Amino acid sequence: MSEKTIFDRLEDYIKANYVGEAIDFVCDEVTDHTQDDPDDPFTAISESVSCRPVVDSDQIPLDEVTESFQETFLNFLGIKADSELYDKIPIDRKLISKIRDNADFIPNKNLVILLGIGLELNREEMDALLRSARYRLSRSHKDELAIAFCIENKIYDVKQIDQLFDDQGLLPISQRI
Repeated sequence: MSEKTIFDRLEDYIKANYVGEAIDFVCDEVTDHTQDDPDDPFTAISESVSCRPVVDSDQIPLDEVTESFQETFLNFLGIKADSELYDKIPIDRKLISKIRDNADFIPNKNLVILLGIGLELNREEMDALLRSARYRLSRSHKDELAIAFCIENKIYDVKQIDQLFDDQGLLPISQRI
């Protein structure tokens, strides 16, 4: 039996992790509506459960953000030279200056993902960077599952990621900003 290609593994990953809009249901406690007299034949015995769907949102409430995007990004950038980042991902030098100079800068989600790839962040670090900009990777978006797959498999080469995306019929990551 031949070993699966990276393309096959990505497809399997997406199939195993993709969910529709509602990923789960949260149910409140069972409410017992039993009458006091169990010997009474007219006693109504019923239970009710209140459930509501939990939607897989890619937005995080502001009160859950503890550190600004600028602080988080600059901490991850750390001692790396900016030129290392420019060589890995298709971004303009002015953009890094804008992030450094503007503490309130909030990038779009695709830029955050691209910066995380350029910094070669692991999944936990990528989640922290996304969270600082009030985003998260969604299981209901195939392109974001593909990003998660790449990060978990330490695939940080943008050309290879673009090729994987193209194979899945997704817009290449280098064309998203």
